[in-house]
Amino acid sequence: MADESTRGERKIFIVCIAYWNSILNKSTVMVLGMINILRCNAQTIAQKTLEICNKYLLDPVQNYFWLTDNTAYMSSLDRGAIAQFNTLVDTNSFRISCGLHAIHITMMNFENIAFGKIISPSGLSLKEHPFNILNLVYYLHNGYSLSNKDTPCNMKASIIKELYKNFLNYDLKNYQQPIQQRWTYELKTAQQYFERYPFHQQFAPWIIQELQQWPNIPKAYLQKWILFNEWINNKELNLQLKCIVKFGEWFYEPIFNFLISYDPIPRIYQEDGIKLLLAGNRAHELPGQVIIWINKLKFATQNIFEIFNEELSEAKNNLSQEKFDNLYQNLFNGIQKASEGFLKWMDMWIHLPLSICCLGSDSGHEFARVFLKVFYSFEYELELTIKEILYIKNLKRDWDKGFKIHLDSWKL
Repeated sequence: MADESTRGERKIFIVCIAYWNSILNKSTVMVLGMINILRCNAQTIAQKTLEICNKYLLDPVQNYFWLTDNTAYMSSLDRGAIAQFNTLVDTNSFRISCGLHAIHITMMNFENIAFGKIISPSGLSLKEHPFNILNLVYYLHNGYSLSNKDTPCNMKASIIKELYKNFLNYDLKNYQQPIQQRWTYELKTAQQYFERYPFHQQFAPWIIQELQQWPNIPKAYLQKWILFNEWINNKELNLQLKCIVKFGEWFYEPIFNFLISYDPIPRIYQEDGIKLLLAGNRAHELPGQVIIWINKLKFATQNIFEIFNEELSEAKNNLSQEKFDNLYQNLFNGIQKASEGFLKWMDMWIHLPLSICCLGSDSGHEFARVFLKVFYSFEYELELTIKEILYIKNLKRDWDKGFKIHLDSWKL
C-alpha cells in the first residue's frame, strides 16, 4: 500500500505492507517507511518503494499487488508508478484500486456532469450550485467559529444556536463541513440541511430583518444571509440537491457502508473457534458485489423516473417544461458518466487476477470449477448454475486477453 500526503511544503510518502500472518492467523498491516519526497510522480514513487523494499530485505518480486488511490501518476497502465516499478524489478505486480476513492470519483462524476463543476471547491463561492448552498449554510451556522478572525459582530455558532432556540425553540446542532474531496461529508451536510429545512425557512427572513437594524453589520455578511434566503426558496436548486441526496443514498451510501464494515460470516479457523474477519477485509465478496453494483447503475440509466420518482414528480409540478426536461437529461447524463467512472476503477474485480478472491466466498466452489474448466479444460457433469455461466463469460474474456501467461507470476 502506498500513498502520499502534503503537509505544508513537504510531501510525505508512506509505504505499508499487508500480508496474512500465519501465526496470528489474520491479516496484518505494517508501516515500512514514511519519508519526505521532493516531487510526487511515477518514477519517484517506484524508486522510493524499491529502496524501502531493499532496506528491509524484502524481495520486490514477491510484491504481487499494490493498493493505491486512483491518481494518474499511480494508476496509468503504461507510465504509472506500478508500471515503472514492474520495469525496475522485472515483475508483473498488479494495482488494486481503492474502493472508497472509486465511489467518491463516481459521485463527483455524477454531480459535475449533472449540475456543473465547482471552480473553487475549497473556498466559499456565491455562485448558484447545489454544493454552494451546503457550503453557505455551513459557514453561516458554523464556519465563523473556526477562529476569531473576521467573525461578523461576534456571530459565532453559539450565538446562532441561541437565536434559533429563542426564536423557534429549536436546538440547532452543528453542521458537518461539506468537502467535495470527501463526498461522505457532502452527503451528510445535505441530509442535515433537509432535516432542518423548515426551520431555516423561518429563521432566514427573521435574522435578515434583525441584522438590517444593526448599525455596524458588515454588508458582505448580511448579503450572505439574503442569498441564503433566496437559495432555500429556489425550487430548482433544492430539487437538484435532493437528486444528489437520492442518488447518494441509493448508490453511494450502501457501497461505502459495505467497504468499511465486516463480513458477518465467521471465516477464520482458530483453536478457540471460528472468528470474523476484520472490518474492511471483504475482498472475497467484492467480485460478486461489483457485478451487483454495475447492474444497479445499468438499471439506473434505464429507469431514471423510478430512481428519482419523488424528485421528478415535484419538478413536474413546480418547474417549467424546459427546466423539467433539462433536469431529466442532466440526471441521465450524470448517471452515465458515473457508470463510466465506476467501471473504470472497479471492473477489475470481476476479472483476473482479482476475481480469484471469489475462492474465499460462499461461491468459492463454483468459481473453482469454472476456473479449472476454462484454463485447464477440466470437465464435470453437473449442470452449470447461472452464477457459473457468468463466471465462465468473464474468465473467457480474461483468456482472450492472454491472462493465462500470468497465472504463475500471480501464484494462481
